[in-house]
Parts: sequence; structure tokens; C-alpha cells
Amino acid sequence: MAQIAAATCVRFVARTTESLYVTIGNGESGCWSYVGRSTRNTENQVNLQSPECVDIGTVVHELMHAIGFYHEFTRPDRDEYVSIDRTALATAYQTDSFFQDNYAKMAANEVVLYGRPYDYGSVMHYSKYAAAASRTKPVMNNLKPWTGDFGNDNGLSAADIIDINYMYCNSTTTTAAGAATTTTTTTTTTALPVTTTTTTTSKAATTTTTTTRAATTTTTTTRAPTTTTTVRTFPTLFPTVRPGIFTTLIQVPITRFLEILRTLPLFNLFSMG
Repeated sequence: MAQIAAATCVRFVARTTESLYVTIGNGESGCWSYVGRSTRNTENQVNLQSPECVDIGTVVHELMHAIGFYHEFTRPDRDEYVSIDRTALATAYQTDSFFQDNYAKMAANEVVLYGRPYDYGSVMHYSKYAAAASRTKPVMNNLKPWTGDFGNDNGLSAADIIDINYMYCNSTTTTAAGAATTTTTTTTTTALPVTTTTTTTSKAATTTTTTTRAATTTTTTTRAPTTTTTVRTFPTLFPTVRPGIFTTLIQVPITRFLEILRTLPLFNLFSMG
């Protein structure tokens, strides 16, 4: 949350009486989140199983789902950038439903790309070996120049930051510097004539009394410009709920699931949802 707040205008605050909100649980069902506002239009659920899902990359990944972002490799133009080998999936995931839930390509009218190039290093991109049967045969391969694995264990990439700012900040947060309101009270300083009273009591003595009224002052009070900030809540651009990888995995007994994890020492399936 702190990473997103530091790079964008999005803030996560403790709920009081808001009707639209996010709940974060740690049930033993993996790492997953609704995408954008829930179809129930009230509560968005995020699950971060502990300790498997509690790392920077996974938490940021699921929070980006919650605020409306799909997986990078489901972009409508993804076939120009990655190839997907279904035969490389582990046996437990060789099903149409699993592939549809996790690797199906989005239609052009379902997402907004903001003109941004494909990002292999997005925190919303799975590893090449996500759900793979072996580290020797990746599920996804890059079709454009790229070195190393996909995804980002450290959280937001530069492109992820651009996406969040485009969706929430540039077009939906308005800071209006109201015209400065200045109230000025002015009293003009006037050199009043001196009133002199002269009393002559004798030829030798003269007594003079002089009374002078003090000059008035000028006082100026200025009120600073007013600023109005309007921050949009969760977007309605992505109302469809599509489960992440571990929404489907809850159908697999946890003991079997852990056995599968042990076969993949270099990749923790819980790292992406």
C-alpha cells in the first residue's frame, strides 16, 4: 500500500462507514482478488495466505487487481509479445477451465491500454514458469527481446505506475486553485491640523497648549487561495470479476497443492494471483 501511495494518488485508508470497501483476509485459499469493483457492488475481497503470499510483489499484484487491473499477458495484443504453451502446464492444470481463468486473452473492448507498450516486467505479469510442470519448459516465452524471467518481485514497474496514474490521477483527481480571496480594510492616514490654544496672562508670560490627534493606520488581511481536491473511488471500468490463478486452485486439496509446490523449488506458485 505504501508503495502505491508513494508513486500515485491512490490511498488506502481504514474503513469507517463507507459502503464500498476492500477486505483483506489470509485464508488458506492462496493469493487472489476480485478485479475492480465486485459484482456485489460493495465489498472487494483480497486474500493473502500467510506466509506464502505475504511478499511485496504478491501484495502489490493483488492490490492492483483490486483497483481494476488485469494480468499483463491477457492484453488483446499479447500474441505479438508472448506465446503460451499449454502442454508445459503441470498435469493438475491441464484443464480448459484453468486455462480460461488464467490465460484467456481479453477483448479490445474489455480493457484500456492507455497507449502503453507491453511490459514483460510488470508486477501484473506471471513468471514464465507459472504453473509449469518443470523449470526446463516455460509456459510463456517472449516474442520480443527480453532477458530473464517475467514479472516483478519488487512491486510496481514504471509502466504499472503509469497505468495507475492514468486511471485514477490524471483524469479523476482535480486540484482547483480558487481565486485568492483578499479582504482589505483601509483607513486613510490624514495629517490633522494641530489645535493650538494660546493664553496670555501677562506681557512676560505666555502659556501654549498643543493637542495632536494620532495618525490612523492601514490594516490588510489576506485569506489564502482555497484548494478543492476530488479523488475518485474504485473504478467502474472493469466491473467483471475474473478469478486469479488461485481462485481455481482452491479446488485442489491443500496437501496435493503443497506437493506440487515442492516440485518447483525455484518458483513459488503463490507469488502471483
